[in-house]
Amino acid sequence: MLTRHLNSKEPLPEWVTQLKTHYLTAMSEFYRANTRAREGSRTLTLYYAKKLEFAFHFASCLENLSKPTKPAPSPSMPQSSPSTTPSIPSPMPRETPVIAARLRC
Repeated sequence: MLTRHLNSKEPLPEWVTQLKTHYLTAMSEFYRANTRAREGSRTLTLYYAKKLEFAFHFASCLENLSKPTKPAPSPSMPQSSPSTTPSIPSPMPRETPVIAARLRC
């Protein structure tokens, strides 16, 4: 089914976007019901919430397949060298060996 939409020259039907919206609403309601349910029915509401989550992501995948892709860069375009790109600082400071040894315990 995915390759059918990938190879299709037609735009994605509007009903897929509406379907995704309905699945998202239903999934949110089942997760809400799961938080308020008692132990006996939590497994059932979680089961349906996960099924709806899969369907939502499947519809999102169909939407993403229908979007145009970026063309590959041509060889004539100059490529940026690694020295010109700014380095991104690490979010975590480097640990000293003493701290690392204490964390392993």
